[in-house]
Amino acid sequence: MECGATVGLNTQVAIVAKGQTFRPERILPFFAIDGRYALAVAWQDDKTLVIEMPRPAPRIYKKADEAGSIDILYR
Repeated sequence: MECGATVGLNTQVAIVAKGQTFRPERILPFFAIDGRYALAVAWQDDKTLVIEMPRPAPRIYKKADEAGSIDILYR
């Protein structure tokens, strides 16, 4: 996501319910890091999402352990 002329690129993750339209102003990310990355993200089960962290670890702006009823694991 590009957040303006004075802010560099960052990578964000949010969960959108099936059938819901993503709107960045209404659906806030639970994870955000500095820089542009193609993250490996996968469901471990119905209630757990796994995110593979890039190496070396970038600056982390936001890193929640849950998003609603979904548990978030970082590896």
